[in-house]
Amino acid sequence: MVFAGNGELPGLQFVPDGGPKRAAVQTTSNSLLSLAKIFQDSMSSGSPSAGLVEKPTGVGDILALYYLSLSLQESPSTANNVGILLASVQQPAAAVSTGTWTSQPTIPGITPGTGLSLALAYYNYGLTLDPKHVHLHTNLGSLLKDIGQLDLAIQMYEQAVRCDGSFDIALTNLANAVKDRGRVSDAITYYKRAVKSNPDFAEAVCGLFTALNSVCDWRGRGGAWIQGGDSDRWHVDEEGMLMDAKKQMLSSGLTMKVVDIVTRQLEDASSWGMGVLQDEDITFLATQLHWDDAGLLPAPDYASKLRAWSKKPWEGSRLVRLVERATRVAMRRWYHDQYVQGTKKSDANYERARLPPSLTVPTAPTVLPFHTFTCPLTAKHIRMISQRNAFRISCSTLRSAWLPSTVYPPPPPPSPHLNVGYVSSDFNNHPLAHL
Repeated sequence: MVFAGNGELPGLQFVPDGGPKRAAVQTTSNSLLSLAKIFQDSMSSGSPSAGLVEKPTGVGDILALYYLSLSLQESPSTANNVGILLASVQQPAAAVSTGTWTSQPTIPGITPGTGLSLALAYYNYGLTLDPKHVHLHTNLGSLLKDIGQLDLAIQMYEQAVRCDGSFDIALTNLANAVKDRGRVSDAITYYKRAVKSNPDFAEAVCGLFTALNSVCDWRGRGGAWIQGGDSDRWHVDEEGMLMDAKKQMLSSGLTMKVVDIVTRQLEDASSWGMGVLQDEDITFLATQLHWDDAGLLPAPDYASKLRAWSKKPWEGSRLVRLVERATRVAMRRWYHDQYVQGTKKSDANYERARLPPSLTVPTAPTVLPFHTFTCPLTAKHIRMISQRNAFRISCSTLRSAWLPSTVYPPPPPPSPHLNVGYVSSDFNNHPLAHL
């Protein structure tokens, strides 16, 4: 601890009481809050904090700054930021004693002592400080939506909108939630309010585009000028009238905004994970890869190749692909040892390659892969959208606390045939669910 519970920061010890002490405490608390927020935003974006630190900042470092800030001055904004950070923490419930959490409200889907339960506690704590804090209501709604409590989430979003009727994030989240409840017309109203409040908010623009498509409301849809007008020739103006793209020779309307958003998001994807590879990560990965390939290349060769990726575009994407391939190689080696050579070895010989702890889960493009056919995108963009979603799923899984330290045992050889299975989490609206 930097200072005891009944003490104070050394730098504030000799500041005179009264106005000077209050000003110093407020300035120090706000400085700690700002520094933590800078690190948190950097970690969320997956980009390095240029000029701040050589080593990427972890969740523990950021939490320490927030806790110090809160110890000096209670703040609903700080409680909100702590809640956001804790909600992203992968933590097994078995590692935490639940005895101290009996006073917390029990909500289905939240296990006491986990990151989600801690986030819930901080959101509720922040609302006791400011019951009309729009960000707290919005983020609490998002937490509830993520655990399947959609109706409670809608209530939180509605409360946020009542606090600030022009808050674009709350309006968009409310639109997404009511659309999931089948209230498409209400969703369109909220999307339009969000776009009016912030015309450049990607979630709102793309959500409105998808919602209008679902009810065949083409007014203002516009179109994209691609392939000389052959691919998306007929555009629609604000009055619902057709326009010939070969005469206009330009993009227009909501479609143009969506295409521009997707293009920008895909261009920004190259910076995800830049700078996460540190010397200790390179050494550890190189050693693991050396064992996985049965020593075909010496470890220093792997290290030099990894250093060539460091601080370069697509560093994060290359790391995820490398870890996935290393996992497959380790499983093949296990299969070969057990079923070809007949050698039974300890599971510890097939250790799983790990992503660097500082590599955050990437954001996916706002347009989802199964919505791309409704938007005039190029084949390259459609492929990249699917790739970015796949990277998000893979990275999220590879960072999960439940993933074992070794690869999974390979299945036995076909006897007499190979069983192929398919598992999907979308049982309600998956194409195969309608067969």
